[in-house]
Amino acid sequence: MIVVTGGTGTVGSRLVRLLVERGEQVRVLCRDRRRAQTLFGDRVETFPVDLADPGSLAPALSGADRLFLLTTAAAVPDGQRAQEHNVITAARTVGVRHVVKLSAHGAHERSPIGFVREHWESERELKASGLAYTILRPGGYLQNFHRIGTDDAIYTCAQDGRTALVDANDIAAVAAVALTEDGHEGRTYTLTGPQAHTYDEAAAILSAAAGRTITHVRVPPAALVEAMAGAGLPRWLARDLTTQYEVIAAGDYDEVSGDVEVVTGRPARSVATFAADEFAGGGATSSDGPRPSAATTSSMLNIFTENPLAALEFYRDRLGFAVSSCWPNQDTPEHVVLRLGTSLLAVSHPAAVKSTGLKPASGSTFELVVSCEDVDRETARLRDGGTRILIEPYRHLGGHRRSYVADPDGNWIALVDTQPGREADPR
Repeated sequence: MIVVTGGTGTVGSRLVRLLVERGEQVRVLCRDRRRAQTLFGDRVETFPVDLADPGSLAPALSGADRLFLLTTAAAVPDGQRAQEHNVITAARTVGVRHVVKLSAHGAHERSPIGFVREHWESERELKASGLAYTILRPGGYLQNFHRIGTDDAIYTCAQDGRTALVDANDIAAVAAVALTEDGHEGRTYTLTGPQAHTYDEAAAILSAAAGRTITHVRVPPAALVEAMAGAGLPRWLARDLTTQYEVIAAGDYDEVSGDVEVVTGRPARSVATFAADEFAGGGATSSDGPRPSAATTSSMLNIFTENPLAALEFYRDRLGFAVSSCWPNQDTPEHVVLRLGTSLLAVSHPAAVKSTGLKPASGSTFELVVSCEDVDRETARLRDGGTRILIEPYRHLGGHRRSYVADPDGNWIALVDTQPGREADPR
């Protein structure tokens, strides 16, 4: 059995699907079991766990012979390192045979980037553990371009530095091979795209595919730290990410590796291919196939939730909305606004919207309100995208007609017609 940590994230979710396709028995360790079950259904076993709690990990790893170790930056410095220590210790205890660890490009004890040094320390512990290991060191992800801002700008302090961004699908493919085929134990793979680009060049490639001008804006490092910290990132992480751009500017991240092709037998995906597949016509694609183009709908979306970013991630992944940026609303600090192609998505804390009178349906986690020009068309689009439609009558809301749908996790979506005064549909 293969255990996957981080299985609901960008790389992990892709890896889980590849392992299932290979006929592997997979267990996903997760914080949110409902989210994991929504993503994978009954194809995998889901196990809720807190990686910061050592006592919870031995049962979670019991019966596993292989492990994919992926953790994300914690709320405090060294938190990620502590989590990986806990997992490696538990893996040794229960007899896991082989660990594939997702590390970071340039992992080294003298890296100026804090979380990269943490990865190196975890690598060192894993190598000393006696467990068979494979280390994957990816660069930045091409999927980060999905967060391009509402002004179609990429903000960095990378200057003219080059970096060979890698596709998350390629990372997952390498991990799947390393976990299921012999010959990768004791190896360290550097995972990059096939060519290193400046961010100016990448912006030009994305612009050509999207049919609109996307620019690279050069921001002073101190201003970039403040912007990321103001958007909610821990300040230490904002500094680390800024330092990573500075390392790129210094020319230290321009390495191009052929390891993706060595392991998988096919070339790594390029920026141009990624852009043509996921930015053409303003739409996007995922490993599950085409996503609806944002240009096909004229909608204003609002999510009312206690956890704006979690709600955003859930709906983006489940419904395929091509979210491209996120920034705080200055009037309502707990209100996060995101661009959705030609539309906007606003995620609000309940305290900021009490006066609206809108309340989530009983037992639901979120309520997504979509104001659209054509309720019937939007309902059909969501149904075509795999969303479960609840058979509910349309209802009036301030003169608008309203249709309720829900995804398989029971989260409500209310479609509100932008043309008030219509008669309610009797269905």
